[in-house]
This record gives sequence, structure tokens and C-alpha cells, in this order.
Amino acid sequence: MDNSPLVSILIPLYNHDRYIVRCLESAVDNGYSNTEILIIDDGSTDASTRTVDEWYEANRDRINCKFEFTSRANKGLSATLNELFEKSCGDFIVILASDDYLLSGGIEVRTRYLSEHPEKMFVVGDYRVVDESDEQLNESGIEEIYHGRKKYLLDDKAIASELIFNWCLAGSIYLGRRQLYRDYTYDENLVIEDWDYCLRIAAKGLMGFVDYPVCAYRVYPKPPGYNESREIRCTNSMLITARKNMQLYHGLPRVFLWAETLRYRGYLARLTGKNRLLALLILELGRMVMRLTKWQHRRNCP
Repeated sequence: MDNSPLVSILIPLYNHDRYIVRCLESAVDNGYSNTEILIIDDGSTDASTRTVDEWYEANRDRINCKFEFTSRANKGLSATLNELFEKSCGDFIVILASDDYLLSGGIEVRTRYLSEHPEKMFVVGDYRVVDESDEQLNESGIEEIYHGRKKYLLDDKAIASELIFNWCLAGSIYLGRRQLYRDYTYDENLVIEDWDYCLRIAAKGLMGFVDYPVCAYRVYPKPPGYNESREIRCTNSMLITARKNMQLYHGLPRVFLWAETLRYRGYLARLTGKNRLLALLILELGRMVMRLTKWQHRRNCP
């Protein structure tokens, strides 16, 4: 019998027929011995469903864990994540995007962190950055893409502020306790769900960081399905996130998030063509306050 805690690997799949096999292979061969793999196809319009079915039929004999795949009409990413959690049984939950893939040892190092830190409910790691052809672009997405500072992510007293002033998380780096997902569900009104989720958890001191590459995060020259309508929805999602989480913080972090609301309001107004002059003024005011507060934060935390 395997006495290690059960880890549920949750995969929300949408239009990634080109990448889902690599994703599934990484889930099966992740190096952690006690897992279940749950996938929901969120109304894909490409060959994703057929690709998963064919891969499973060809590999079912070597899959030594529960494997469940369902397909349904599109409901959006946040709703799919919440639904996957309801299906899961794991002590720990891993979120794996269907175009990313896990790196060996990443689950083990994160579950060990939470086992050694009972006061924490959620842990993130670093990530390598790859392109559409799986060519590695960066060894550390946190440092090389978003210029995050690991010494502050490793500091319990500084991690929340670092994530506000230097948001640097991306990809399939999240692992949490089951209880966390009972207490904190994803906001289904948001198109971009992870910023809001992390800000809520970090405000309570429940998040930790391990300096270990836990996944490969895929980037594109231009995001699939990009259009102006999606850009408006994404911008509105960011505005809602900044506005609702501003109340959870104090001092410079709150001012910075307030400035973020101005920036997103101005950008949203510009995208929708509403009062372009006022939109520009709001946008620039937000940017100015963000620069000033970030400068002060850097002075406080050099």
C-alpha cells in the first residue's frame, strides 16, 4: 500500500489537441506515486476530445491510477476548475493547464513543503518557459520573464506584497490542500482566475513558495483565440480583481491596487471607445501612482 497522500491532478481542457498528449504524459510520469487524474473538456471545438480518447486507449495498461475524462458544453475556466474539485478525492489538489506539462519532482517537493508547514494551505513553485514546439526559452519564468524576486517570495512576511508589486506567477504551479478549495472557490465571474485566487489566499498568510521548477509553461507569439472582445473581458476581469482585493490590504499594497483599478478603468474605456480623453487621463494617473508606490516599495524592500 502507498501511504503517501493522494494528489488530484485537475486538467481543464479547451482547444489544446496539439498539446494535451504532452500534458497527459507528464501527469502519468510526474514521479509522484499516489495520484488521480481528472479531466473536463470545456466544450472544445478542435479534436481535443478525440485526442484524449485515443491516447487513453493506447496507454490505459500503464496508467496505474484513477483516470476520469468527461466532455460537456463550454462553461468557462473558473466553473470548470470548481467542477473538477467537486469530482476530486485528493488530500492535495494540483491544477494543470492543458497546454502546460508537469516537471518531475514538482509534486513531491510541493506536498513535502505543505507537510512541513501545517500553517500553510497553498504553495507555488517556479516554472520553465517553453514555446509552441517545446523549445525551452527560459529556465526561470519568475525571474527571467516577470522579474520576480525569489528572496521575497520565500519570506512569509513579504510574499503577499511581492505578488502585488511584482506579479510573476504563471502556468501550472499551484498546489493546495483539499480544505483550501472547500473554503476558497474560483470566482466564476472572472475570465482570469489565478490573480484573484492568489491575492485572496496571500492576504491570509496561507501561501508559500518553493524555489523549484514544477512545470513547463507554454507561451505563444499571440494567444490562441485572441480578439478585442476577449481583451475587453480580460481587462474587466482584472479590474474586478484589483477592486475587490484592494480591501484586503493596507498601506502601499492597497494604494497600488487602487492605482491598478484606475489603469484598468482607463484601458477599458479606451477599448470600448468611451470618452477617450478621460480614459487617457485615468490611465495615466493610474500608471503614475503605480510607478510611485512601486518605487517606494523598492526602497523599502531593495
